[in-house]
Amino acid sequence: MTSMVTKFLLDNGGYCPDLWDDPQYDLPYSRYESYEIQKFLRKKWEFKNYDITKYFDSLPEDKVCVIKAPRLIEFINDINYSKRPIKVVYVMRNPRDIILSSIDKSGRTFDYYFNRIQSLYTFMVWCKFKQKVVISERIAQKRRFDCEDLLNYVELDSQDINFDGIDTKKIGERKPTYLKYRISIFLLKRLRKLF
Repeated sequence: MTSMVTKFLLDNGGYCPDLWDDPQYDLPYSRYESYEIQKFLRKKWEFKNYDITKYFDSLPEDKVCVIKAPRLIEFINDINYSKRPIKVVYVMRNPRDIILSSIDKSGRTFDYYFNRIQSLYTFMVWCKFKQKVVISERIAQKRRFDCEDLLNYVELDSQDINFDGIDTKKIGERKPTYLKYRISIFLLKRLRKLF
């Protein structure tokens, strides 16, 4: 739900100068991603030098700029820019839904799920920028405290919150089979001990 959270920030005063929606790479709806950041990521994957300092320099200083790029976490520490604060918002789903989704995708093998947990943990430990974890369902449900907390964190006005971009009809709860439910409980209990 990173697109939803990005749209929420843009609806509440955030700014992105180069929103990009290319059907060759994206889903068939706007994902509110930055063209320059996507280009940066592709260059990094191809092991080419590419810098986005000029991009940051081009951003208006009087606006809170919102840049969505989930894969950027792999290279976040490569960004060397100190002229303005960079704050990271890490959007994740509730733990039970992550487990159930991972079981669906992994064919009941646990490697896929633990890799996702490990990547989240690694990012949170090593990210050099200030960061905040947001549970996407809480924003989707328009919980005022969580929405205000997010807007205050990124320094946007939280007095009159605009919820127009949030479609609550798309919020659905997974209904697992009994076996998947038992597996998810098994994993969740052990992960609580681990962390």
